[in-house]
Amino acid sequence: MEGTHMNNMRLLLPDTCWNTELISGAVFLYFNENLGFTLHPSVSTFMTGIDPFDFARYVETKKPVWCQKFAQFFDYWRAFESNLRRTTELIEPLRISFKMVMLSYDRGSNAWQEARDLLSAVPLPLKQIESLIDPFSAADELFAHIFFEKYLELYFAGASDAELVAMGQRAGKAGGALPRVNVDWGMLYNYCETLFHSQDLHTLLTTAYLFRLPLFRYSRFALLSNPGLVPLLSSLQVQRDVTPEQGEAALDCVSWEIFRQLVSEHCDPLSRARVSGLVDLLSLT
Repeated sequence: MEGTHMNNMRLLLPDTCWNTELISGAVFLYFNENLGFTLHPSVSTFMTGIDPFDFARYVETKKPVWCQKFAQFFDYWRAFESNLRRTTELIEPLRISFKMVMLSYDRGSNAWQEARDLLSAVPLPLKQIESLIDPFSAADELFAHIFFEKYLELYFAGASDAELVAMGQRAGKAGGALPRVNVDWGMLYNYCETLFHSQDLHTLLTTAYLFRLPLFRYSRFALLSNPGLVPLLSSLQVQRDVTPEQGEAALDCVSWEIFRQLVSEHCDPLSRARVSGLVDLLSLT
C-alpha cells in the first residue's frame, strides 16, 4: 500500500504485529474495521527463490571475524519469525476487525544512506537511539534489506522494472512455492563483509529500524507500536500548525486511552480464550 492511501486507516507503526505485547485486545473493539497491521518486511523475500539459510551456512564455513555478529543477527530474526507465526495464528479469528497491509517503501541502498543521515542529524546520542528500537523487528528489516533489496541490486542490476514486476507476479502465482535458486554467494558475502565488519550490530539494527519512520508522515492516525520511540519522534522536525482534523485526532487519542484502561483487564494479555471472547463481542456489532 502506497503512503497516500494510508490516511484513513489506523495503522500500527512502525512494527508489524509480531508479538501480543505490542497491542491491547481493546484495539480490536475501539478501531473496529479501520484497523490495519502491516505485513512483515521480509515477506517479499520468498519472491527471489533464494535460501537465506544456505547463505548463513556459507558464512559459517568462511568463518569471517564478523561471523558471531551475523549469527546473533540471525538469532534475532529467528525469534522474530517464531513469535510472528504464533501471534498471527492467535489473532487470525479477529480478522473481521482488521486488515493486513503490504507497505511499499525503500529498504535498499538509498534507504540505508537516508537512515544513516537521519541518525547523524537527530540530536540524541546514538546509544540512546539504539536503546529505543525493537531489535527483533529491526532484524527482520535488516533481513529484507540483505536478502531482498540488496540481492536484487547485486544480482539483477541490469533488470528493468517490468522484469522485476514479472518476477513478483510469477512468485505470487506460485504461492511462494518457487524452486530454490542456486546462487554464487560471493557478491552478497562481500556486501555483508563491508556491513558487519565495519559496524556494531546494534548500529546496523538501528539503521534498518529507521526505514519505516518516513511512513508516519503519510498516516494521519498511526497507532504507535513502540512507545519507546517517543523521544526520537519528538526530536524530529515536525509541522507545528494544528489543523482541525489533527485536533480531532488528538481528542480521539484521549478517548481511546480512557477506553483501553477501562476494558484492558478483561482482554489483556491476549490469549485464545480472550480472543474468542472478543470475536463474540464483535459479532454483536
